[in-house]
Amino acid sequence: MTSHLRTDFTSWKVDLKGQSDFHMGSFTLTPSVALIGGQSDNNNSLSQLLTQSFAGAAFGTDTYNANVKLHSDDGGAKLGLDTNASVTHWLSVGFGGSVGEVYRSASLTGNDAFVQAPTSFVTRPTRSSISKAGSTGAFLANFEAHAEISPIPGVLIRAFFGADFDSAVAGVSTPSFTGGIGSPTSATPANVRFNAESGWYVGGGTVVRF
Repeated sequence: MTSHLRTDFTSWKVDLKGQSDFHMGSFTLTPSVALIGGQSDNNNSLSQLLTQSFAGAAFGTDTYNANVKLHSDDGGAKLGLDTNASVTHWLSVGFGGSVGEVYRSASLTGNDAFVQAPTSFVTRPTRSSISKAGSTGAFLANFEAHAEISPIPGVLIRAFFGADFDSAVAGVSTPSFTGGIGSPTSATPANVRFNAESGWYVGGGTVVRF
């Protein structure tokens, strides 16, 4: 059997953000409010070939092809707060975070086709298709800590570490059935599902001003 799976994932997000700085000695507090939106697409294509053989001789090939598309849209708002403290004239540290709520809608479309080898018992194509949709509210949270070093005037080195949480990431639930594959007694098709997910990230960079 040979198989090929192709996955195309695209995602974008946009923030319309307003913020202001409040200075207290060496500390700076920066509260913010933002309108947020986004969109993501996850497209998968699967193809499989199974060669039928008897006594070492091939006599036909079964084929299976499936295409599944998951699309989601977000819209909402979030509140944030960042802090920064100057430890020395060349070192500053800080942390911050945000919480928000978005309305998330998702749609699932898919189709597949199974064609058995000509000499199999069933020679007609077997096809199915699905179209599902769902929506929910999603809670978003982020925390990030950072450090900035300025070894010489005009040069800034920044390192950061953060974590994200999303209470309702769109996905696909697994279909299932009971009984025989030819005549199942019950069947549950695939559907849109929402699961909580969390992750972390780390990074850094350098800014040189001329």
